Amino acid sequence: MDHDPSHTRTKRRRHLSRFAVPVAGQTPVESSDGGLALAAVALDSGAVLALAADLEAIGLANAGASATNAIGEILAFFWPRLCLFFQVEEQGVIWVEWDSAGKFDALVPVRDPRHSLSIHPNWRPLRSGMTQGAGRELADFVALFGSPGVELVEMVRELSNGRDVQ
Repeated sequence: MDHDPSHTRTKRRRHLSRFAVPVAGQTPVESSDGGLALAAVALDSGAVLALAADLEAIGLANAGASATNAIGEILAFFWPRLCLFFQVEEQGVIWVEWDSAGKFDALVPVRDPRHSLSIHPNWRPLRSGMTQGAGRELADFVALFGSPGVELVEMVRELSNGRDVQ
C-alpha cells in the first residue's frame, strides 16, 4: 500500500482578514470589499509569517489608504490579534508587506517608547539573491519563505475569486 503524505500532513493554522483603512491614520475596518488584506500562517518553527497586502497588487480596487500609507495602523490593529490567535509573543511575528505595485518588503515593527500603542515600521527591501536588480519580487518572497509564502499569496489571490479561504 502506497503512503500518501497529503493525508497525514498537518494543516497549518492560518488567518485571513479583508479590510479597509478609509484614510491613513484611521483604524482598519473589516469589509468584504476592502482593498487590503492580512494573511498569516503558523510556521513549523512556532513563529508566524504575516503578509499585509494591498489588493491592487492582484487587480482588485482599493478606494482607501494604501497598505504602505496605512501600515502603522495595520500593525497596531493586527499585531496583538495575531499574537492572541496564534499564541505567540510579538517578536514571533515576521511581517512582510505586498504593496500596490506588487513589490515585497520586510517590515520590522517598532513601538514608540513614548506611546506604547503607536507602532512605526522599518522597511527593508525583501531580497533573496534569486532575482536580478533590487529584489522585492514574488520570486524573492517565495525563495525566502517557501511553501508558507506560497500559501499566503494563494490566500490573498483567492479573494479575487470571492472564495472563502479560511
